[in-house]
Amino acid sequence: MAEDHVLAKGSHEERRLQHYRAILIAVEAGNRLLELFNSGRIHDTVMHRLESELDQEDLFAARVVEVMDVD
Repeated sequence: MAEDHVLAKGSHEERRLQHYRAILIAVEAGNRLLELFNSGRIHDTVMHRLESELDQEDLFAARVVEVMDVD
């Protein structure tokens, strides 16, 4: 059982790592939002709120991936 637990732990960490990598990809999609904003299709207040939320997600996910890649 202990051996199974150790093996399962590794697969859980890999899934978490994939999850946070997916978040980073989603944050990259924020570049598309900038294009929409620059074309006037997104209002200033909406864009500022989205930028703030995306920045927070980006920083958090990048840190998680960095820490998990070291292990």
